[in-house]
Amino acid sequence: MSIRALSLHRGKGGDTQNFSRSATANPSKITLLQDTLTDGVTTARRSQIWADPTNCSQFACRWRNSFGFFTRPVVSERVSKDGFQWMVGSFTNTIGQVFPVAVPLDDFDGFFTTLVRKADATRFNLPIYPRQPEAIEGPPVEGEKGRGARNACPVADSLERLNWIAVGRDNNDDATVIVVLPQFLPIGPGQTFPHHHPLVSDTTFRDSFPLLEVWRKGIVYARDHNGNNSVTQGGTLFHLASVALAANAPDPTEDFDVRVVLFRSPNQLRPDDPRFSEVAATIGPWSDQVWIELGGQLKPDFPAF
Repeated sequence: MSIRALSLHRGKGGDTQNFSRSATANPSKITLLQDTLTDGVTTARRSQIWADPTNCSQFACRWRNSFGFFTRPVVSERVSKDGFQWMVGSFTNTIGQVFPVAVPLDDFDGFFTTLVRKADATRFNLPIYPRQPEAIEGPPVEGEKGRGARNACPVADSLERLNWIAVGRDNNDDATVIVVLPQFLPIGPGQTFPHHHPLVSDTTFRDSFPLLEVWRKGIVYARDHNGNNSVTQGGTLFHLASVALAANAPDPTEDFDVRVVLFRSPNQLRPDDPRFSEVAATIGPWSDQVWIELGGQLKPDFPAF
C-alpha cells in the first residue's frame, strides 16, 4: 500500500465492512455470468465469458474458514516445470490486505456437486442431478468391517442421514437436490461484498447476494457433512455405486469438470516467485482505491510472508 494511502486517517464513510469496485453494476452482465452455470452454455463460451475482464473481474472462493475474493485473474505466462498453468491475481478477505495469489488453472475451472434447496436450484436454473438424494444409499452401517462393509445395509434414507436441516419440512421448496456449482463463483461488476466473513456465520446474504448465499451454503455443507467432497464423487454420505445413473440417462455434470475434493484456498505468492510480478503491478493502485473509498479509517493488516 502506498504512503499516500497510509496518510489518510479518516473519511466520510465511517467504519464499513463492504466496498465497491468503483464500477457501475450492469444487470445484464451479472445475469450473463449467472447463466454460465446452466447446462445451455458450452465450456468454450463459459471460459470466454469468465476470461473477459469487462464481464467479470472478481470471484468468490473459499479461504480456509472464511470466503475471500480473487480479483483480476489472468492465465500466467509462466508454466510450471511439470507443465501446469496457473491463474494469478490479487486476493483479499480482510479490509486493507491485498496480496498476489496463484490457483491451478484446472482448479479455477473446476466445479463441485453439493446439496441445496430445491427453490434455489430452480431460481438460478442450476444443473440438477437426476437422482434424488434421499433415494441414494447411505454409508455402511457403523461397525461393519472387512470386505463386505461396502455392501452392508445402508442407513435409512432420510434428511437425518444427509445431515440436511430443512426450514419447513412440509414445504417442497425446502426439499434437497444435488446441483453443480463452480469452485470460483463469478461476482458481477460493481457488486459489493463482505470481508473476512466466516463460512458458518449466521449472517445471510440471501436478500442482497442470493447466488453468493446459495454457493456459500453449498461449500459449508460439503465441508462439514461430506468430508470436503463433491457428493457425487466421494465423501462419507453416499455409496458411489448408488449414485450411478440408469443406462442412457443424461448426466448434467458431463458439461462440467467436477472435482472430487473442494479447492481450499489460493496459494499466496512470495515476492521471489516468478509469477509475483505478473500481478503485483495491479495490486497497489487497486488497494489504494479501496483504501480511499473506505476513507482510510482502518488500520491496514499487511500479509506476512
